[in-house]
Amino acid sequence: DAYDAVENPSGIVNLGVAENSLMHDVLVKKLSTLVTFKKNLLSYGTYYGTEALRVGIANLFNRNLHPAKPFTSKHLTVHNGAGPALDQLTFALCDPGDGILMTTPYYGGFDFDLAAKAQAQIIPVELQETSPFELAHVAKLEAALNKARDQGVVVKAICICNPHNPLGACYPVEVLEELLRFANRNGLHVISDEIYALSVFNEDAGSSFRSVFSLPNLESLISPSSVHMVWSFSKDYCANGLRVGVVLSPYNPELIESLQSVALFTGISSTTDSLLTSLLREESWMDWFVEENKRRLLQSYQRLSGFCDEHSILYQPCSAGHFVWFDFRREVELLRLSGDTEDAEVLLWNAFISNGVYTAFGGAFHSEVPGYFRITFTVPWEILEIGLSRMFAVI
Repeated sequence: DAYDAVENPSGIVNLGVAENSLMHDVLVKKLSTLVTFKKNLLSYGTYYGTEALRVGIANLFNRNLHPAKPFTSKHLTVHNGAGPALDQLTFALCDPGDGILMTTPYYGGFDFDLAAKAQAQIIPVELQETSPFELAHVAKLEAALNKARDQGVVVKAICICNPHNPLGACYPVEVLEELLRFANRNGLHVISDEIYALSVFNEDAGSSFRSVFSLPNLESLISPSSVHMVWSFSKDYCANGLRVGVVLSPYNPELIESLQSVALFTGISSTTDSLLTSLLREESWMDWFVEENKRRLLQSYQRLSGFCDEHSILYQPCSAGHFVWFDFRREVELLRLSGDTEDAEVLLWNAFISNGVYTAFGGAFHSEVPGYFRITFTVPWEILEIGLSRMFAVI
């Protein structure tokens, strides 16, 4: 029952899925000029990405992530989305029952991506009043690690999302460095999900983004063979439906070889491979797209924050990604005090849906405190304004 201004104006406005449609007009126009179909595309391709595609992705990363050492096509594998990329990576790193540390709140999809096939277990680390962007939170990771080990869990990795989902902020360099030191002294792999790396739209609002592989002192902080990055075209290039994700592990050729050996299960189509290869060759356009997307992201965020300020809606300022972490703790507490026996946060979420707007509630992100909601702002303003107004009418 999706909202449509003409066909279904009373339908539900979707502000709960992290999808950026702000650049769809530009992307559709560009891709339409690149679509060609030759008979070779009807044959089997290279399941982990053709050499040409991987060269294009490596070049894109070199221009935008500024790695301490340049990436090459040998450093990465291509999969049908970031979720399958994480799935294969975890399957290679973990045995069933192994633990992966992750601070809360975190993207709920990790529960499936990291555990469904590998049968690893996420160990949620609650931070109470500490922020994951503060050095102090590393002590809580240490405590959670020791507790898990005391319980007989073999902890294999720590997973971070940078820029963060759902908080929409970037890890400061000093925190990244301390996380790497923590992983190194405890023999852990580091999985850095950088799916929003090129969607940092306001570096003045907080720390600027640094990819884990851009740190010049990486090799003095940790054995770099233990560091792995995941990225996708879904977010930074507004193409959730193309289903193309990447695992980057430049210091671990054995891992790359392992991922290649099972790439049959997560290969992308030859058509998609060819289309993106053509797009990546247009480097100036690809880089222009990133900058124009950042401009539109900032504009949409400013409109949303202006609406919230005008209507006294609490939220956490952000600088990256597609969403804002709204604070409806007061409203949820009022619902709880009214005597409802059901989960007050879910009651509010259902009330939003009943009034025609879909959101993502904090429980889906393992938030410790009920009342936080993730709201996507990467939709046209005329739709976003309707969704926000429907939310405001409820609260």
